[in-house]
Amino acid sequence: MIQDGNGWTEIQRDRNLTSHTDDEHLADEVYAFIASRALDLLRALAEEAGQWRATN
Repeated sequence: MIQDGNGWTEIQRDRNLTSHTDDEHLADEVYAFIASRALDLLRALAEEAGQWRATN
C-alpha cells in the first residue's frame, strides 16, 4: 500500500520531533512538509486502503 517509503519515514520522523517541542521554527518546517508532500501521501494511502477494502 505504501508507495513512497522515504516520504513515510519523513512523516514519522517529523511526528517524533514535534510531539514534545515548542520550537516554532521546527513547527513551521513540519507544516511546510505536510502542506507540500505529506497530504498527498496520506490521500494516496486513503485511496489505496479504500480500494483494498472494497475488494476484500
